[in-house]
Amino acid sequence: MRLFRVNFVLQTMGDVFLKVSSISSVIKRFVYGEVEECCPEGVETFNATTRSLLYLNPRLKCTSEKDTFKEFHDLTLECAEPSTTILCSDRDSCRKCMKRLVVEKETHAVVIYHAERGTYLRSRLSKLCRVCKIYEHFGYYTVGGQKHFDSNCLQLPFLLSTEDTAFDMTLLNQCKNILFVGAVAFATFSASQKRQSGYTKGCVDEEETREQKRKRFKGYVFKFRQ
Repeated sequence: MRLFRVNFVLQTMGDVFLKVSSISSVIKRFVYGEVEECCPEGVETFNATTRSLLYLNPRLKCTSEKDTFKEFHDLTLECAEPSTTILCSDRDSCRKCMKRLVVEKETHAVVIYHAERGTYLRSRLSKLCRVCKIYEHFGYYTVGGQKHFDSNCLQLPFLLSTEDTAFDMTLLNQCKNILFVGAVAFATFSASQKRQSGYTKGCVDEEETREQKRKRFKGYVFKFRQ
């Protein structure tokens, strides 16, 4: 737990706090949590321990969560197992006969559309009740080929809309707010997301959208003049 918090601080703000004792004191309290008052070591000892950690692993202060995720994601693709996170139902027993579900060994690739990370690959796993022939998936289940969403599917971090497509719920909420409150066209929102994610095609799509608007506007003006 403490190592995780130190790592979080280093990735968030770097090691500059080691030079300011007042800030180091706050970081120390954050790392030790409620037991900080019982910790005998002072700020100087805490800073020395952190510097030793950085000496052993200098990448801690320069590797962001985004970079670490990309490195892990690319490695899983090289190994043909896109498993940065596995989308799988947390149900362990059958919803009908209550017998233990069997986890299928085969993984299936899923394209994730994420608000911050753009588009990337994950995997999904299915669980099966061999007696009732009920397949449990992430956020929904199927019986006899019929798909039924769980009541809490919109409270999950992702919405598995198809067998190979999932949407980050934060992205869907952003889309909902911009479309309904901001009255922004979906094509514009899509182009904005592509540009934010650094996709070149997004820039082309946005320019095409603007060009379509200009042509449509010219057509309205021509009809009005007639």
